[in-house]
Amino acid sequence: MPEPLVVIAPTIVRFTMQGDIAGRNCYNLVDVSLDEFVVSRETAVSDLAGRMPKVWQTTIVGALGGWYTFHGASWMDLDSEDGITGFQGPDLSSPVLGGTGGSLHTPNTAALIHKQTSSRRNARNGRMYLSPILETDCDDGGVLSTGCKTRFTNAAAAFRTAVIALGTPVLASVAWRVVHVESKGEPDEDFPGGRPLTWNSSTVSGVTCDAKAATQRRRMR
Repeated sequence: MPEPLVVIAPTIVRFTMQGDIAGRNCYNLVDVSLDEFVVSRETAVSDLAGRMPKVWQTTIVGALGGWYTFHGASWMDLDSEDGITGFQGPDLSSPVLGGTGGSLHTPNTAALIHKQTSSRRNARNGRMYLSPILETDCDDGGVLSTGCKTRFTNAAAAFRTAVIALGTPVLASVAWRVVHVESKGEPDEDFPGGRPLTWNSSTVSGVTCDAKAATQRRRMR
């Protein structure tokens, strides 16, 4: 078996937003930078982790179909090899069920969110799949309606704004980011393209919903 890949991305806390769509597991990765804090990193990370589920619930969940249920967020501090990890359940005062009603597409049909960053030309800007969507959200050719694109673009933009707003005197600098591989080692049997060695990240400066519905085959097990 290949050696596990250890990601060390300075300042980054990686969240996995955990939910299910009619009983099928659904995960969304969110990388957030945490910097310029005045307390210990462990204290700052724990404070950030305690508030991230509410941000997801109050911005993203309402745009999703009614079969979606949010269960909480697992997280790990990628700033060092021994960064702390944990799990935070949903905020009890915020929605946990998808907020749009009507017949839904299959769970692997999603709205594709493109993240806009200032990354270098050889680095991807990043993307995020949000599902479920409604049957009425797209036509027979998979083209999303204007209302659907607006709903998901607004939800992702609100999420970005809410993440930035988590900055406080304790968490002085917080931003939604995309993590990139910065350098690689020599190719080997486990990593023909070279084992990733160092990582950097770019701030998400904007978001747009793709004009067409996207699919993720892994969701249909």
